[in-house]
Amino acid sequence: MQHDFVSTLSKKDQKALKEIEKIKKVVDEVNEYEREILYPLATKQIEIDLDDGVKVNYPKFGKALKKVAGLS
Repeated sequence: MQHDFVSTLSKKDQKALKEIEKIKKVVDEVNEYEREILYPLATKQIEIDLDDGVKVNYPKFGKALKKVAGLS
């Protein structure tokens, strides 16, 4: 039934609906990242020492950060 509704919309409105769906997917992805990765990490309250440098501190944040060759 929604398909019939979409087909009666103007091209501009159809494009807007596609953009809304795209944004919804991004928001869901960000919420999942926060829930699954960031929140559990934040609850650990990891302490870092800036004097230790990136090679020591970066790996402490696990999946929250992109992997960088040479830091593992």
